[in-house]
Amino acid sequence: MDSNGAKGLLQLPPEVLLLVLGMVDPRDLIRLRLTCRRLQKLTYDHAVWVSKLNEQAAYLPLPPDILHQREHDKHLLTFSENSIESTVLKGQRICDAWPRARLKTPIKLKDTDGRLMWIGLNLVADRWLVATYHEGIIHIYDTKQGSPVLQRTVDLQEKGWTSFSVGIDPTEKRLIIALCLSHPPYRIHIYQIELLAVNQAVSLIRIIILPHYKIIQALDIPNRLVIVSTAASVTTLKWDEDYDPEARDATFNVNAEDEGGWWDGVIGVCLLGSYILVHKTRSLHVRQYKDRCGSALKHKFTLSFKQVSFSASSKSTNKLSGTTVYEVSTFAYDVIQGLFQFNIKLTVPESFGVPPSLDVQLTSVYPLALGVIQPIASSQSAPHPSPSVSSPDFSPSPSFKHTHATRASDTSSIVVHPANPAADTDYRSRGFLSTQCMGPQGKRGIWVERQRSGTVRDLQVWFREPSEPSSSAERALSEPSTAEFPLPVMEIERRVIYTLQSYDLRDDILISTFNELNGTIYLGHRSGYISVIALEC
Repeated sequence: MDSNGAKGLLQLPPEVLLLVLGMVDPRDLIRLRLTCRRLQKLTYDHAVWVSKLNEQAAYLPLPPDILHQREHDKHLLTFSENSIESTVLKGQRICDAWPRARLKTPIKLKDTDGRLMWIGLNLVADRWLVATYHEGIIHIYDTKQGSPVLQRTVDLQEKGWTSFSVGIDPTEKRLIIALCLSHPPYRIHIYQIELLAVNQAVSLIRIIILPHYKIIQALDIPNRLVIVSTAASVTTLKWDEDYDPEARDATFNVNAEDEGGWWDGVIGVCLLGSYILVHKTRSLHVRQYKDRCGSALKHKFTLSFKQVSFSASSKSTNKLSGTTVYEVSTFAYDVIQGLFQFNIKLTVPESFGVPPSLDVQLTSVYPLALGVIQPIASSQSAPHPSPSVSSPDFSPSPSFKHTHATRASDTSSIVVHPANPAADTDYRSRGFLSTQCMGPQGKRGIWVERQRSGTVRDLQVWFREPSEPSSSAERALSEPSTAEFPLPVMEIERRVIYTLQSYDLRDDILISTFNELNGTIYLGHRSGYISVIALEC
């Protein structure tokens, strides 16, 4: 810009200049401070940095304190300009570094004897890394200072634990861990672990005896509930009450087979306020905790999923209508077809007698098929998205088939748009996923792919693009004049950030978790060891 143009810019009124600065890249805002005093002063304006933070919120995870405050105050008036600016710039640096290769040798935590079997690896409250083993060993690491430090080892003095769930109480001073035994007498143990106390006391707060084996799916700590399942049922148990097998109002049944005779067992559970989202192999069921007689909202898939991982659910309420919306993002893994990313939205009207609705939107796919994978619109699909109703069959997902040529002329097909059109679309070199994980805010994800009949394990990452709306409503409204229904499905680009090649099967990566905010990834190996892969930025 010449001197005359610069003078013209500076002659604009402050409110117009602030609008212009709101469209400038955060890093360029810092550079503008070196130009003149007037622009320097404007780049310190609170509204400019709040605007940049609101832009990032669509595709980047936010610190918990800011995330919580935005629910009540979008302008973040209680935060200083410096703190918001620091958050925006740090978020941008991590965003740039997230898809880059990790070149440093991972840190390996070897606090086991190398012979333990995994049942879980979780990062709680972006700080506490909890590693749980079949043999009854629990390691708790503090990751606050970066490199994990072993804070506590708990030995339950019994083997045979096969499922667990962990959470933190509202004070963030205690961990609650529930574990289930796989042999008679079947029982659930619930422990409370003091995190910040000097002695870090461990107390057994409840033992629940079960009539038969169940899998722990989730904890609702504020309501003191543990959610367990079999292949065909889901049960909510109050851990401060005795288990009563006759109290059937706490259990609701879901068929383990669909209408066509396909296996449709429970593979995951997510809590949406007072509702339970049950993810099965080939369908979704949503219903309230104790509404055993009420109808469930259902959604059918034409795929068979083996594993699913959930983000934490988000809640928003329209102050005018009183309508509450819960949203959650998922990774659902089909062993043959690939990894599918869904956005799920439950809308609960305030008006009495108006039923809730369920919207399930497939947004992206990481295909593992032998050829170009192409979703074909089901004949039952409506031309426009409609709310789910309490009916046994509705809202089917697009079906998928293998093909070696994309038929652009076939208007009935919904083509998966490749992330890189110039990239090779032959997937014969792709293998299977040994682990996958969705971040708690649904903005980033990871998975490990191992080549079939090979020894290469590739750690890959996913993230929401800056132009990619995070909800189905945002996607439909972003380009209302050109929006397609169903909305187009994007192919997830292959982004390998770390490769492990070893002939030792003990190095297989079976389980994973990560810090969505700072980008640190934790991988659990078959040996029981943990690899820590930090972000390089």
